[in-house]
Amino acid sequence: MSRHRDRGPVDFVDLAGLGFVLILVGSLIILRPDLPSLIRDFFTDFELQQVWGGNVYLPVPMSNHQALYGIAFDFCLYMLAFQVLGLLFRFVLNELVRKKASSVSGVVFWGGFAWILNLLSAELIGWPAFLGWLIVVAGTSIVVQSILTILLYSLRTP
Repeated sequence: MSRHRDRGPVDFVDLAGLGFVLILVGSLIILRPDLPSLIRDFFTDFELQQVWGGNVYLPVPMSNHQALYGIAFDFCLYMLAFQVLGLLFRFVLNELVRKKASSVSGVVFWGGFAWILNLLSAELIGWPAFLGWLIVVAGTSIVVQSILTILLYSLRTP
């Protein structure tokens, strides 16, 4: 006999997010038929480059792929807009604290990722700095989620 585990209510905001990502990727592929060649050109452009003066080598693209960076920037902006909308719905639907904190974390991540992609596209930072900033943005996103979870739980507990 099999037992059915109750996994709780369906998270419609997360399901809508999955649908949004699929529609967004499909739209980008349809609207930018050159996207596969841009991605192929990007990945074939890498060479090992010495960074930070020591024996550290990092694969770095040799040219600026502004078209691909622009597409990635647009993707990030659309994801940021969806995260903000999802956050509003989570408050309206009075969802769990961890879900709200997760949405705020998504806003921080997608906003930060768009910002550093813009810097990379404008050649204000190089590839190694981009990777470093990406790690900083991801870490900040995780820290924001943790702090908000702790803060919101402490405000709800008498």
